[in-house]
Amino acid sequence: MGDQINTLRQWNLTAVALEPDMDQEKIKMVKQGCFNFVFSSPETALKPFWKDVFMSNTWREKSLALVIDEAHCISEWGENFRKEFKHLHELRSAIRAPVLALTATSTNAVKADILKCLQIEDAHIVHRSPDRPNIFIDFQKAESTEIEKKCEWIVNHLRENNSAAKKIIIYCRSIDRVSQVFILLRSCLGIDAYANRIKDSNHALIDMFHSSIHENSKPEILRLFQDPNSNLSCLVATVALAMGIQIDDVDIVMHLGSPKTVLSYWQEAGRCARDGRPGYSYVLYDNFTLSGKGTSKDLKKIVEDSGCFRQNILRYLGDNEFTNDSEICEGHCGTDRCLCTKCMCCSSCRGSCLCNISNKFSVIKFAQITDDPTDTLN
Repeated sequence: MGDQINTLRQWNLTAVALEPDMDQEKIKMVKQGCFNFVFSSPETALKPFWKDVFMSNTWREKSLALVIDEAHCISEWGENFRKEFKHLHELRSAIRAPVLALTATSTNAVKADILKCLQIEDAHIVHRSPDRPNIFIDFQKAESTEIEKKCEWIVNHLRENNSAAKKIIIYCRSIDRVSQVFILLRSCLGIDAYANRIKDSNHALIDMFHSSIHENSKPEILRLFQDPNSNLSCLVATVALAMGIQIDDVDIVMHLGSPKTVLSYWQEAGRCARDGRPGYSYVLYDNFTLSGKGTSKDLKKIVEDSGCFRQNILRYLGDNEFTNDSEICEGHCGTDRCLCTKCMCCSSCRGSCLCNISNKFSVIKFAQITDDPTDTLN
Protein backbone atom coordinates (compact mmCIF):
# COMPACT_ATOMS: atom_id res chain seq x y z
CA MET A 1 0.00 0.00 0.00
CA GLY A 2 2.83 2.37 0.82
CA ASP A 3 4.29 1.95 -2.65
CA GLN A 4 0.96 2.74 -4.32
CA ILE A 5 0.32 5.71 -2.04
CA ASN A 6 3.72 7.19 -2.90
CA THR A 7 2.96 6.81 -6.61
CA LEU A 8 -0.41 8.55 -6.26
CA ARG A 9 1.18 11.41 -4.36
CA GLN A 10 3.65 11.89 -7.20
CA TRP A 11 0.60 12.40 -9.42
CA ASN A 12 -0.68 15.12 -7.03
CA LEU A 13 -3.48 12.90 -5.69
CA THR A 14 -4.16 12.57 -1.98
CA ALA A 15 -4.00 9.11 -0.44
CA VAL A 16 -3.80 7.52 2.99
CA ALA A 17 -3.73 4.05 4.52
CA LEU A 18 -5.93 3.07 7.45
CA GLU A 19 -3.68 1.85 10.24
CA PRO A 20 -4.19 0.84 13.89
CA ASP A 21 -1.94 3.67 15.15
CA MET A 22 -3.23 6.53 12.98
CA ASP A 23 -3.07 9.97 14.54
CA GLN A 24 -6.35 11.70 15.32
CA GLU A 25 -5.88 14.39 12.68
CA LYS A 26 -5.68 11.81 9.86
CA ILE A 27 -8.68 9.93 11.27
CA LYS A 28 -10.64 13.18 11.25
CA MET A 29 -9.64 13.84 7.62
CA VAL A 30 -10.72 10.34 6.59
CA LYS A 31 -14.10 10.85 8.26
CA GLN A 32 -14.52 14.13 6.39
CA GLY A 33 -13.70 12.50 3.05
CA CYS A 34 -10.58 14.62 2.46
CA PHE A 35 -8.58 11.97 0.54
CA ASN A 36 -8.92 10.92 -3.11
CA PHE A 37 -7.88 7.36 -2.20
CA VAL A 38 -8.17 5.49 1.10
CA PHE A 39 -6.26 2.21 1.33
CA SER A 40 -6.82 -0.53 3.87
CA SER A 41 -6.23 -4.19 4.57
CA PRO A 42 -9.41 -6.29 4.87
CA GLU A 43 -8.66 -6.82 8.57
CA THR A 44 -8.71 -3.06 9.28
CA ALA A 45 -11.55 -2.06 6.96
CA LEU A 46 -13.90 -4.62 8.53
CA LYS A 47 -13.43 -3.30 12.06
CA PRO A 48 -16.69 -1.85 13.48
CA PHE A 49 -15.14 1.62 13.90
CA TRP A 50 -14.32 2.00 10.19
CA LYS A 51 -17.54 0.35 9.02
CA ASP A 52 -19.42 3.03 10.96
CA VAL A 53 -17.32 5.72 9.25
CA PHE A 54 -18.09 4.24 5.82
CA MET A 55 -21.82 4.35 6.59
CA SER A 56 -21.75 8.06 7.41
CA ASN A 57 -23.55 10.55 5.18
CA THR A 58 -20.24 12.12 4.14
CA TRP A 59 -18.90 8.81 2.85
CA ARG A 60 -22.20 7.87 1.21
CA GLU A 61 -22.10 11.14 -0.73
CA LYS A 62 -18.42 11.09 -1.70
CA SER A 63 -17.63 7.41 -2.34
CA LEU A 64 -17.08 6.69 -6.03
CA ALA A 65 -15.95 3.07 -5.93
CA LEU A 66 -15.06 0.17 -3.66
CA VAL A 67 -11.94 -1.36 -5.21
CA ILE A 68 -10.66 -4.83 -4.27
CA ASP A 69 -7.08 -5.08 -5.54
CA GLU A 70 -5.38 -8.48 -5.93
CA ALA A 71 -8.86 -10.00 -5.76
CA HIS A 72 -7.59 -13.54 -6.32
CA CYS A 73 -6.56 -13.49 -2.63
CA ILE A 74 -10.27 -13.80 -1.78
CA SER A 75 -10.07 -17.34 -3.11
CA GLU A 76 -6.40 -18.12 -2.45
CA TRP A 77 -6.14 -16.85 1.13
CA GLY A 78 -9.72 -16.54 2.35
CA GLU A 79 -10.22 -20.05 3.71
CA ASN A 80 -7.42 -20.44 6.25
CA PHE A 81 -4.75 -17.75 6.00
CA ARG A 82 -6.61 -14.42 6.15
CA LYS A 83 -10.29 -15.17 6.61
CA GLU A 84 -11.30 -11.52 6.39
CA PHE A 85 -10.92 -11.74 2.60
CA LYS A 86 -14.03 -13.94 2.59
CA HIS A 87 -16.00 -11.23 4.41
CA LEU A 88 -15.28 -8.31 2.11
CA HIS A 89 -18.89 -8.43 0.90
CA GLU A 90 -19.81 -6.80 4.24
CA LEU A 91 -18.21 -3.58 2.97
CA ARG A 92 -20.74 -3.44 0.14
CA SER A 93 -23.52 -2.71 2.61
CA ALA A 94 -21.41 0.05 4.20
CA ILE A 95 -19.89 1.63 1.08
CA ARG A 96 -22.74 2.17 -1.38
CA ALA A 97 -20.71 2.48 -4.57
CA PRO A 98 -19.83 0.38 -7.64
CA VAL A 99 -17.40 -2.48 -6.96
CA LEU A 100 -14.22 -3.00 -8.99
CA ALA A 101 -12.30 -6.25 -8.37
CA LEU A 102 -8.82 -6.36 -9.92
CA THR A 103 -6.37 -9.21 -10.44
CA ALA A 104 -3.74 -10.01 -13.04
CA THR A 105 -3.93 -13.77 -12.54
CA SER A 106 -6.96 -15.96 -11.99
CA THR A 107 -8.56 -19.17 -13.14
CA ASN A 108 -12.22 -19.57 -14.03
CA ALA A 109 -12.77 -21.14 -10.61
CA VAL A 110 -11.11 -18.18 -8.89
CA LYS A 111 -13.24 -15.71 -10.87
CA ALA A 112 -16.37 -17.56 -9.81
CA ASP A 113 -15.20 -17.53 -6.19
CA ILE A 114 -14.54 -13.78 -6.32
CA LEU A 115 -18.04 -13.07 -7.62
CA LYS A 116 -19.61 -15.40 -5.06
CA CYS A 117 -17.71 -13.99 -2.09
CA LEU A 118 -18.36 -10.37 -3.10
CA GLN A 119 -21.99 -11.29 -3.80
CA ILE A 120 -21.88 -9.79 -7.28
CA GLU A 121 -24.44 -11.23 -9.69
CA ASP A 122 -24.23 -8.82 -12.62
CA ALA A 123 -20.49 -8.29 -13.06
CA HIS A 124 -19.01 -7.16 -16.35
CA ILE A 125 -15.74 -9.08 -16.73
CA VAL A 126 -12.88 -7.44 -18.64
CA HIS A 127 -10.21 -9.99 -19.51
CA ARG A 128 -6.96 -10.04 -21.43
CA SER A 129 -4.32 -12.71 -21.80
CA PRO A 130 -1.91 -12.80 -18.84
CA ASP A 131 0.94 -13.84 -21.17
CA ARG A 132 4.26 -12.04 -20.82
CA PRO A 133 5.97 -12.88 -24.12
CA ASN A 134 9.14 -10.98 -23.23
CA ILE A 135 9.86 -13.43 -20.38
CA PHE A 136 11.57 -16.74 -21.19
CA ILE A 137 10.31 -19.58 -18.95
CA ASP A 138 12.90 -22.11 -17.79
CA PHE A 139 12.05 -25.07 -15.55
CA GLN A 140 15.05 -27.16 -14.57
CA LYS A 141 15.46 -29.99 -12.07
CA ALA A 142 18.33 -29.37 -9.65
CA GLU A 143 21.24 -31.73 -10.23
CA SER A 144 22.58 -31.19 -6.72
CA THR A 145 21.03 -30.84 -3.29
CA GLU A 146 23.75 -28.39 -2.24
CA ILE A 147 22.67 -24.76 -2.18
CA GLU A 148 26.21 -23.71 -3.06
CA LYS A 149 25.90 -25.49 -6.41
CA LYS A 150 22.44 -24.06 -7.08
CA CYS A 151 23.65 -20.50 -6.43
CA GLU A 152 27.10 -20.74 -7.98
CA TRP A 153 26.07 -18.89 -11.16
CA ILE A 154 24.75 -15.97 -9.07
CA VAL A 155 27.98 -15.69 -7.10
CA ASN A 156 30.01 -15.70 -10.31
CA HIS A 157 27.73 -13.16 -11.98
CA LEU A 158 27.84 -10.72 -9.06
CA ARG A 159 31.60 -11.08 -8.64
CA GLU A 160 32.31 -10.55 -12.34
CA ASN A 161 29.87 -7.68 -12.89
CA ASN A 162 29.79 -5.92 -9.53
CA SER A 163 27.52 -2.86 -9.67
CA ALA A 164 26.73 -3.59 -13.34
CA ALA A 165 25.15 -6.96 -12.45
CA LYS A 166 21.67 -7.78 -13.66
CA LYS A 167 18.81 -7.18 -11.24
CA ILE A 168 17.79 -10.54 -9.78
CA ILE A 169 15.06 -11.71 -7.39
CA ILE A 170 15.52 -15.12 -5.77
CA TYR A 171 12.26 -16.47 -4.34
CA CYS A 172 12.45 -19.06 -1.56
CA ARG A 173 9.57 -20.82 0.16
CA SER A 174 10.47 -20.05 3.76
CA ILE A 175 12.11 -17.35 5.84
CA ASP A 176 14.72 -19.85 7.01
CA ARG A 177 15.70 -20.66 3.43
CA VAL A 178 15.86 -16.94 2.54
CA SER A 179 18.26 -16.34 5.44
CA GLN A 180 20.30 -19.42 4.53
CA VAL A 181 20.69 -18.37 0.89
CA PHE A 182 21.46 -14.74 1.77
CA ILE A 183 24.16 -15.72 4.29
CA LEU A 184 25.63 -18.20 1.80
CA LEU A 185 25.83 -15.63 -1.02
CA ARG A 186 27.38 -13.02 1.22
CA SER A 187 29.87 -15.54 2.60
CA CYS A 188 30.89 -16.81 -0.84
CA LEU A 189 31.31 -13.28 -2.18
CA GLY A 190 33.17 -11.89 0.82
CA ILE A 191 34.15 -8.28 0.17
CA ASP A 192 32.83 -8.69 -3.39
CA ALA A 193 29.33 -8.57 -1.90
CA TYR A 194 29.82 -4.78 -1.94
CA ALA A 195 30.19 -2.51 -4.95
CA ASN A 196 33.78 -1.37 -5.42
CA ARG A 197 34.55 -3.36 -2.25
CA ILE A 198 33.24 -0.53 -0.09
CA LYS A 199 31.67 -2.25 2.90
CA ASP A 200 28.60 -0.23 3.82
CA SER A 201 24.84 -0.57 3.28
CA ASN A 202 24.73 1.81 0.32
CA HIS A 203 27.21 -0.38 -1.59
CA ALA A 204 25.65 -3.76 -0.78
CA LEU A 205 24.94 -5.85 -3.90
CA ILE A 206 22.68 -8.32 -2.10
CA ASP A 207 20.02 -8.18 0.61
CA MET A 208 17.02 -10.17 1.83
CA PHE A 209 13.32 -9.37 2.25
CA HIS A 210 10.69 -11.24 4.26
CA SER A 211 7.93 -10.55 6.76
CA SER A 212 10.17 -10.90 9.82
CA ILE A 213 12.81 -8.31 9.00
CA HIS A 214 12.60 -5.08 10.99
CA GLU A 215 9.74 -2.85 9.86
CA ASN A 216 12.07 0.13 9.55
CA SER A 217 14.32 -1.81 7.15
CA LYS A 218 11.62 -2.77 4.63
CA PRO A 219 11.03 0.67 3.06
CA GLU A 220 14.76 1.28 2.67
CA ILE A 221 15.39 -2.11 1.04
CA LEU A 222 12.51 -1.54 -1.37
CA ARG A 223 13.70 2.00 -2.11
CA LEU A 224 17.17 0.78 -3.02
CA PHE A 225 15.90 -2.12 -5.11
CA GLN A 226 13.47 0.12 -6.98
CA ASP A 227 16.16 2.72 -7.68
CA PRO A 228 17.80 1.91 -11.05
CA ASN A 229 20.94 3.75 -9.93
CA SER A 230 21.48 1.92 -6.63
CA ASN A 231 24.00 -0.88 -6.14
CA LEU A 232 21.46 -3.40 -4.81
CA SER A 233 21.27 -5.99 -7.59
CA CYS A 234 20.11 -9.21 -5.93
CA LEU A 235 17.27 -9.65 -3.46
CA VAL A 236 16.55 -12.99 -1.77
CA ALA A 237 12.90 -12.99 -0.73
CA THR A 238 9.75 -14.81 0.26
CA VAL A 239 6.38 -13.95 -1.28
CA ALA A 240 6.38 -10.93 1.06
CA LEU A 241 8.07 -9.28 -1.94
CA ALA A 242 5.18 -9.66 -4.32
CA MET A 243 1.83 -7.93 -4.68
CA GLY A 244 1.65 -4.20 -5.14
CA ILE A 245 5.39 -3.69 -5.53
CA GLN A 246 6.27 -1.89 -8.75
CA ILE A 247 9.84 -2.64 -9.83
CA ASP A 248 10.16 -2.29 -13.59
CA ASP A 249 13.73 -3.32 -14.37
CA VAL A 250 14.15 -6.81 -12.89
CA ASP A 251 16.06 -8.99 -15.38
CA ILE A 252 15.82 -12.43 -13.74
CA VAL A 253 13.37 -14.01 -11.31
CA MET A 254 14.63 -17.28 -9.87
CA HIS A 255 12.57 -19.74 -7.84
CA LEU A 256 14.89 -21.78 -5.64
CA GLY A 257 12.66 -24.81 -5.19
CA SER A 258 9.26 -25.42 -6.69
CA PRO A 259 6.68 -22.62 -6.47
CA LYS A 260 3.58 -23.53 -4.47
CA THR A 261 0.88 -22.97 -7.09
CA VAL A 262 0.54 -21.92 -10.71
CA LEU A 263 -1.13 -18.68 -9.62
CA SER A 264 1.63 -17.79 -7.15
CA TYR A 265 4.30 -18.71 -9.70
CA TRP A 266 2.86 -16.41 -12.36
CA GLN A 267 2.44 -13.60 -9.83
CA GLU A 268 6.08 -13.92 -8.77
CA ALA A 269 7.45 -14.45 -12.28
CA GLY A 270 5.48 -11.34 -13.24
CA ARG A 271 7.88 -9.21 -11.18
CA CYS A 272 10.31 -9.72 -14.07
CA ALA A 273 10.90 -7.30 -16.96
CA ARG A 274 7.88 -5.09 -16.42
CA ASP A 275 9.39 -2.41 -18.62
CA GLY A 276 9.31 -4.72 -21.66
CA ARG A 277 12.98 -5.71 -21.59
CA PRO A 278 13.87 -9.38 -22.19
CA GLY A 279 13.34 -11.26 -18.93
CA TYR A 280 14.15 -14.72 -17.63
CA SER A 281 12.01 -16.78 -15.26
CA TYR A 282 14.22 -19.54 -13.89
CA VAL A 283 12.69 -22.30 -11.74
CA LEU A 284 15.22 -24.66 -10.18
CA TYR A 285 12.95 -27.25 -8.60
CA ASP A 286 13.69 -30.40 -6.62
CA ASN A 287 11.73 -33.49 -5.63
CA PHE A 288 11.43 -32.36 -2.01
CA THR A 289 9.58 -29.09 -2.71
CA LEU A 290 7.75 -30.47 -5.74
CA SER A 291 6.24 -33.35 -3.77
CA GLY A 292 5.62 -31.35 -0.59
CA LYS A 293 2.14 -30.82 0.86
CA GLY A 294 2.26 -27.12 0.05
CA THR A 295 2.69 -27.69 -3.71
CA SER A 296 -0.49 -27.87 -5.77
CA LYS A 297 -1.25 -30.79 -8.09
CA ASP A 298 -1.63 -28.36 -10.99
CA LEU A 299 1.91 -27.06 -10.52
CA LYS A 300 3.27 -30.61 -10.32
CA LYS A 301 1.45 -31.49 -13.54
CA ILE A 302 2.91 -28.49 -15.39
CA VAL A 303 6.44 -29.26 -14.21
CA GLU A 304 6.21 -32.93 -15.13
CA ASP A 305 4.41 -32.39 -18.46
CA SER A 306 6.57 -32.67 -21.57
CA GLY A 307 4.60 -29.96 -23.40
CA CYS A 308 5.06 -26.21 -23.62
CA PHE A 309 5.32 -24.68 -20.13
CA ARG A 310 3.88 -21.34 -21.25
CA GLN A 311 0.92 -22.90 -23.02
CA ASN A 312 0.06 -25.12 -20.05
CA ILE A 313 0.34 -22.22 -17.60
CA LEU A 314 -1.83 -19.94 -19.75
CA ARG A 315 -4.45 -22.64 -20.20
CA TYR A 316 -4.63 -23.03 -16.45
CA LEU A 317 -5.16 -19.27 -16.25
CA GLY A 318 -8.02 -19.42 -18.74
CA ASP A 319 -6.17 -18.47 -21.95
CA ASN A 320 -6.69 -21.20 -24.54
CA GLU A 321 -5.63 -19.13 -27.55
CA PHE A 322 -1.83 -19.17 -27.17
CA THR A 323 0.31 -20.86 -29.85
CA ASN A 324 4.04 -20.50 -30.49
CA ASP A 325 4.57 -22.24 -33.84
CA SER A 326 4.40 -19.28 -36.22
CA GLU A 327 8.19 -19.12 -36.66
CA ILE A 328 10.19 -22.32 -36.33
CA CYS A 329 13.92 -22.37 -36.99
CA GLU A 330 15.24 -24.79 -39.60
CA GLY A 331 18.56 -25.10 -37.82
CA HIS A 332 20.60 -22.49 -39.70
CA CYS A 333 20.14 -19.31 -37.63
CA GLY A 334 23.88 -18.79 -36.95
CA THR A 335 23.46 -16.55 -33.87
CA ASP A 336 24.33 -16.83 -30.19
CA ARG A 337 20.65 -17.31 -29.52
CA CYS A 338 17.98 -18.57 -31.89
CA LEU A 339 15.10 -16.07 -32.08
CA CYS A 340 12.39 -18.37 -33.41
CA THR A 341 9.16 -18.62 -31.41
CA LYS A 342 10.18 -22.02 -30.04
CA CYS A 343 13.50 -20.83 -28.61
CA MET A 344 12.01 -17.59 -27.26
CA CYS A 345 9.18 -19.39 -25.45
CA CYS A 346 10.32 -21.83 -22.79
CA SER A 347 12.89 -24.50 -22.00
CA SER A 348 10.57 -27.27 -23.18
CA CYS A 349 9.97 -25.68 -26.58
CA ARG A 350 13.62 -24.68 -26.87
CA GLY A 351 14.59 -28.34 -26.64
CA SER A 352 12.42 -29.19 -29.65
CA CYS A 353 14.06 -26.62 -31.95
CA LEU A 354 16.24 -27.94 -34.78
CA CYS A 355 19.05 -25.45 -34.19
CA ASN A 356 22.28 -26.62 -32.59
CA ILE A 357 22.53 -23.76 -30.12
CA SER A 358 19.15 -23.92 -28.42
CA ASN A 359 20.12 -26.31 -25.63
CA LYS A 360 23.26 -24.30 -24.87
CA PHE A 361 21.25 -21.23 -23.91
CA SER A 362 20.69 -20.86 -20.16
CA VAL A 363 20.21 -18.31 -17.41
CA ILE A 364 24.00 -17.92 -17.31
CA LYS A 365 24.15 -17.07 -21.01
CA PHE A 366 21.17 -14.74 -20.63
CA ALA A 367 22.93 -12.84 -17.85
CA GLN A 368 25.97 -12.41 -20.08
CA ILE A 369 24.33 -11.09 -23.24
CA THR A 370 21.44 -8.90 -22.13
CA ASP A 371 23.41 -5.74 -21.57
CA ASP A 372 20.65 -3.33 -22.47
CA PRO A 373 16.87 -3.26 -21.94
CA THR A 374 16.38 -2.95 -25.71
CA ASP A 375 18.78 -5.80 -26.59
CA THR A 376 16.95 -8.28 -28.82
CA LEU A 377 19.31 -11.09 -27.84
CA ASN A 378 20.58 -11.64 -31.36
